[in-house]
Amino acid sequence: MKDRISSDDTLAAKVLAALARLDQKGTDEQVTCAMSIVYEAFRLHAMKRSFTADQLFVLAARR
Repeated sequence: MKDRISSDDTLAAKVLAALARLDQKGTDEQVTCAMSIVYEAFRLHAMKRSFTADQLFVLAARR
């Protein structure tokens, strides 16, 4: 996921890096899902698109 975050978006990068520390081996699917939700929220916000919690959940589930 980190390759999709712009280097200019330091807030998103910092939040995702902090979440990644919860599961350093990358084996906890709940942490991965949470990271996907956060990533999608930052992505949609940067595009100035509105979204709901349900939409974020669906987008994250597709990853």
